[in-house]
Amino acid sequence: MRINLAKVVPWLGVLFVGFLWVLAQGSSGQTGVDDSYDWTYADTSRADAYLDQAATRLARPGVYVDPAVTSISAADAARLSDLAADTPGPVRVLVVPADALREHDPAEPPSDYYYETNEIAYPDADLPGQLYDRVGVDGTYAVLVDASSSYDGRSFSATQFSEERPFYRVEQAVDHAVDCCAPDYEAMLTAFLERAGDEQTNPWPIVGWIVGGAGAALGLFLGGRRLLRRRREKADDAQVADALRPSLQEEVIELETTVGALPPASASDPPEIATRTRTVLDLVEEARQRLDVTDGERRVDTPSEVEMVVQRLGDARYELTAIDALRHGRPVPDKTAPCFFDPRHGPSVAEAAYTPEGGREREVPVCAACRDRLAAGEVPPTRSIRIGDVVRPYWEWDRYSRPYVNGYWRNRTFPDATFQRQRFGSAPAVSRAVQRPAFQFVWESDDNGGGSGWGGGGGGRRFSGSSGHRSSFGGGSSRRSSSRSSGSRRF
Repeated sequence: MRINLAKVVPWLGVLFVGFLWVLAQGSSGQTGVDDSYDWTYADTSRADAYLDQAATRLARPGVYVDPAVTSISAADAARLSDLAADTPGPVRVLVVPADALREHDPAEPPSDYYYETNEIAYPDADLPGQLYDRVGVDGTYAVLVDASSSYDGRSFSATQFSEERPFYRVEQAVDHAVDCCAPDYEAMLTAFLERAGDEQTNPWPIVGWIVGGAGAALGLFLGGRRLLRRRREKADDAQVADALRPSLQEEVIELETTVGALPPASASDPPEIATRTRTVLDLVEEARQRLDVTDGERRVDTPSEVEMVVQRLGDARYELTAIDALRHGRPVPDKTAPCFFDPRHGPSVAEAAYTPEGGREREVPVCAACRDRLAAGEVPPTRSIRIGDVVRPYWEWDRYSRPYVNGYWRNRTFPDATFQRQRFGSAPAVSRAVQRPAFQFVWESDDNGGGSGWGGGGGGRRFSGSSGHRSSFGGGSSRRSSSRSSGSRRF
């Protein structure tokens, strides 16, 4: 199954943002009655007239307590007003009885069009904005509505309006005030003002969640791709080791036969022969054990481990050359590059000119037998490796050739310049059957776009925006600034 991430990821992002929005709504702390009233047809004339008068009282920062609210004494009101004036924001707080903001005066008899419930003319969360529209100065506005219960409209709402920093933790201050002190108005306002001036340490929490979630999703995606790549590379490495295992096992058997045919040590032999013989036996035995497959488990399953096995085979061949020299009374030869035509011939004794078919002449290290063949005009047989049904010279297998050549040549320069450039570069891909995964993730964007339109409906509460061309009592602009932090609770 092909999964086009170009089409899936945007929708996942939309779902993630929607999830965060739901969390934000659920954690807003709004409690109280179900606000199912249709505000579109609310009669706000009575509430507007009251708010116009209240705005004149709050032209300067402070707290205005309506005389009808008797739960806050005049002394406490004066103290709270001084505290609000000293709180960064600036902060303006209105304490108003719920009856002053209702659509109809509760003291008047109901008329034919009187509603069964005489609701407050504006939603709780809109009251600070209505007060701000009339004052016209950026800052923090709070409205404490006095009523007998949350069902009658008792609430506390606050919002900071500002286009520039600092931004304050108004929502947290509202929640703290209600949670700690409701329904004690004086204690609530004291707690609110003590925290309303705290600056936001993280002004974009929702953005942080989105970025963090997107980063986590991207990390999981990249981590999954890396894990798949490592698994694929491990499978490639294991295939290289399995392909070379039969050829290396043949060399181990050949060396074991050669070591077994060595004449027994005599009293006249130099003691060094016995030491080197034990070294050869250890090297061959270690290579054999590494190549063995025990209970289905392989000890050699990477190119680097293959290279270590080949190094031991090369060291064993050099030790055999040294033993032969000691037996015939010759000095031990230097450890030279192996024979180019067949590394199984052991260390080289000279360099000879060789011209491959279709190539140019070059100097290659050769053993004594291959040197004599070249001198006689013959081309020595080349070491070949079979992988599957294909047989090629040992240096023409790209990735398969690298651990074999590097094990024998190590830091020496290989005579074939083309392969020498490939020895220590990035490993080419191996030839293996491709198995399509059950789920294949792709990123394919089409030119037609195919984007979805998101229409923004204009319905909802009619008074949640600006209140129009209303005069400002605080001397500021009547244009509403952005709402930076807002909280509203019924209690």
